[in-house]
Amino acid sequence: MTALLLLLLAAPVAGAAAAFVVPDRAARTCHLVAAAVAVGWAVLAAQDDPATWGDLVTDPRIAAAAAGTALLVVATRPHSAVASGAALLALTVLPATAALDPVRLPDRRLAAGIVIVAVLAAVRLWSERAPRMGQLLAVLAGVVIATGLVGEQADEAVALTVSGATVAVVAAAVWGAPGRLLLPAALLAVSRAAPAREATDGTDWALLVVAVLVAVAAVVLHAARARPVTERLPLAAVVVAAALLAGDVVELREAGALLGAGAVLALAGRHPLALLALLPGATAAFESLGLADQPEHAAVGAAVLVVLAAATTGAVAPAGDRARFGALAALAVGFAVVPLWGWAGVDLEGYRTSLAVTAAVALPVLLLGHPAWRETARRGGTIMGRPSSGATHGTARLPEPVPETGQGQAGALAP
Repeated sequence: MTALLLLLLAAPVAGAAAAFVVPDRAARTCHLVAAAVAVGWAVLAAQDDPATWGDLVTDPRIAAAAAGTALLVVATRPHSAVASGAALLALTVLPATAALDPVRLPDRRLAAGIVIVAVLAAVRLWSERAPRMGQLLAVLAGVVIATGLVGEQADEAVALTVSGATVAVVAAAVWGAPGRLLLPAALLAVSRAAPAREATDGTDWALLVVAVLVAVAAVVLHAARARPVTERLPLAAVVVAAALLAGDVVELREAGALLGAGAVLALAGRHPLALLALLPGATAAFESLGLADQPEHAAVGAAVLVVLAAATTGAVAPAGDRARFGALAALAVGFAVVPLWGWAGVDLEGYRTSLAVTAAVALPVLLLGHPAWRETARRGGTIMGRPSSGATHGTARLPEPVPETGQGQAGALAP
């Protein structure tokens, strides 16, 4: 596996060079290299023994984060050689820096790598003509995460890494696909910082901060309700995964890792069926909820319900666009159906019962968030076919979503 590790680290650099040499084929080169890299890292994540080369040691979560980043690159449409090169270079920087001394806190190498990835994301946003605020938010997210990783206080590290993850979600929710490159890195940073925490006898202020951050993310997702639920719900799942990873219960942290992986797959799939990738992590979380017995856990749980409610209200699909069931969506469905998640450390016993409970809770939430149900509740009647296209008195119109295609700034921001 050492040869595969070296190939996975070298291939994105070679692909970035090729994108600049042959700019006309930059987008195709980017997609092909990123897809191959994603497959390779998935293979390494499934191995029982970590792949090593010199000082590089890749544990399964590093491999999963690298694979998720590669899939997000596959799911985007680069519009220039600069965008393709920046995305591909991130596929080398993140795993290479994470694999250097991957068990310590402070982790200055990973911190530096995340800052570089944030800069590369900002470069891509710049090349896609995104507003400067989007570029600044991408860099800010990386700097905040890195600040948490370079300190020696585990509680502060958890609070800062979750803060950076929240900022990354804000950038992704408002400015689209290029801002998503930081999401797997942010989740990896939280999972790196949380195990170093020590049990506390008093109030766990770090978890209270996490609860507040989750609530802030709910406000942002509510403001971005014009985007389709296939984007907002996975972004909400990223925030929930960060909150679970930040906890002091091992089983919940394992569920957070699984939910984060499913969220990235759902984001890449961009199809309603791809949301099924969230089920394994949600199931594992429900199965472990009984182990959380502190008031701080209840605060985080309440914030999680708020962010999920915010993510399931608003537009269901973008106007004038039909979601296509492609290879990435099929991969997300396969992730939900086939329980091959040994890298996350989740205990699969009782999975069927937990899955039934998860479905019993999730389906009413999704139903209540559907616009047809809200229209029925407002009128106090029953659903009688499709709502009329004309405007009704007292009914507010949802803001128009960012178009999925087109030239210039708006088209460039679309995933």
